[in-house]
Formats: sequence, C-alpha cells, structure tokens
Amino acid sequence: MKPRLKETQVVFVDPSFNAEQYNEFIQKWLDENPDKANDDSFMPIFSPYVGSATFCPGEESGSDIDTLWINFAVTVDVWPSKPELAELLNFAFYLEDKFEKLEVHYSFDMKRPERTVGRVEPVAAGNP
Repeated sequence: MKPRLKETQVVFVDPSFNAEQYNEFIQKWLDENPDKANDDSFMPIFSPYVGSATFCPGEESGSDIDTLWINFAVTVDVWPSKPELAELLNFAFYLEDKFEKLEVHYSFDMKRPERTVGRVEPVAAGNP
C-alpha cells in the first residue's frame, strides 16, 4: 500500500546549476537530512522556480483526498523552459503515483521585475 503524504519542504536550487551540480546539491541535502530522506511520508521539492508549496490534508477539509498546491514564483527573466515544464508536470504525476489519495495542483505567481529608481521606461505611441 502506498503511503500518504504528511509533509513537504521547498528546497531552492540555484537556477544557474548544470545537471551535475543540481544532482550533487540534491544528494548533499539528502545526506544532511537523513530523517527526512528516509521518511516515506515526506517529499522535498527541489526547484529554482517553486516559491511555495501548501499541503492540505484531506481530513482538514472533510475529504479523503489530500491536496498539494505548488506555486511557481516566476518573472519575465526567470521562467521554466518547455523541457523544465514537462519535467515539473512529470513530477506531479510521480507524486500522485507515489502517494495514496493525493492531487497535485500548480499555479504561477508572476512577479514584477525590479525597477531602477529614476528609470523611465519608453511608452509606444498611442499607449497610455
């Protein structure tokens, strides 16, 4: 029987990491957190794009289905590529297969890029 998810943790990964650095970072985190790494009801979420994750156990909402909301914090300059989006969707399928009665939902939180103080942005003719 599959375990039920009880806890998640978002672990930010530097977006400049290549695949080897990414894997080394994850392995180091797992080695430093053996209690979490060996807990079947825990799932770390490693990503440079995930801003937060909210886990809602079904019993809190009167349902037998647990829900995990994964919120991506993105900007115009920091956005997952198509292969990265496909990998993230596959991760959702993996979680739903790994854990009993779990639904995974994604949302995107588009952050406004930082502006330089005193910088005036050009406005195209005819636009307010």
